[in-house]
Amino acid sequence: MRHLPLVLAALVATFLVAPMAIIVPMSFSKAISFEFPPPGYWTGYYAQYFSSEPWLDATANSFIIAFGSMNPASNRLGPCGWRSRTRV
Repeated sequence: MRHLPLVLAALVATFLVAPMAIIVPMSFSKAISFEFPPPGYWTGYYAQYFSSEPWLDATANSFIIAFGSMNPASNRLGPCGWRSRTRV
């Protein structure tokens, strides 16, 4: 019974991470839409992405917003989590 939370956490982590084992390799496919097995592999979509200024600007904005919201939330909620963990 002591290991139940660890087992549940491992199952949830597997459930959340497992789709990446399919999505990441499929992102290198030559097919226009998802097709299994892939007809071939190429990096054309990634080349288009990294050479496109609008996509890179949007990605930079996403990171700025993510880290900008993460910092205040961590500063405010981090001490609460630490206090509840050390309190018995």
